[in-house]
Amino acid sequence: LSGKSEQLTPFDRSAITPEITSYETFLRLVLFTSGFEGDIPQNTEELERLATNEIQAKKILLFIDNYETIETRETRISQFLCNLPPGCKTLITSRHIPQNLPALPIEVPPLDRTEAEILARAEAAAQHLESVVVKNIGQILDISGYIPLAIKWIISCSKSSDHLAQLIEDHRKGKPKLANLCEFCFTFEYNLLSDAAKRALVLLPIFRSAPTGRELGFVAELDTDS
Repeated sequence: LSGKSEQLTPFDRSAITPEITSYETFLRLVLFTSGFEGDIPQNTEELERLATNEIQAKKILLFIDNYETIETRETRISQFLCNLPPGCKTLITSRHIPQNLPALPIEVPPLDRTEAEILARAEAAAQHLESVVVKNIGQILDISGYIPLAIKWIISCSKSSDHLAQLIEDHRKGKPKLANLCEFCFTFEYNLLSDAAKRALVLLPIFRSAPTGRELGFVAELDTDS
């Protein structure tokens, strides 16, 4: 199941409709993807019972992607996962360790070069960019640090030859540094922002959840339209 609410494009982050919009939607998705064949009730408690039974009876490994977006919107999902019977297993991806789950963190290291090249070529084929990517495959892998998200993002940038050329040129000059994925993926775009946008962006971490435009404008000392 996916909690993804944004997608990274070559030039910005754009909102998408998430799969999980509520606790009840989450429970129905569990039943739907498990192949449950009975009538799906409207009552939340009955949905919980059926979803729990399906996970336990069919030995389902529940995999939730981009869990950090769910955690800020719906705390009942965390409670549901905590209350699953012994033996039930859940695997999640998240940009931080969830606060309300007894999660065992597993760090995911970069790929080796062979794996990185396989991913890059597959991603290029998926985006119909084989000719551009094959021509620049060595440089793309070098500046990616063999990190999957970076590989996918750089290949998205290949849709604009000028954009890709600028990334490669910046890398040759020693910037942005590759020690940190966020620094690599976003420094190039950050430098293109206006001063007002930079000020707003760096203030976002002080909020526990996404602020309104009015709240962010107040803290950044900007008018709401800015």
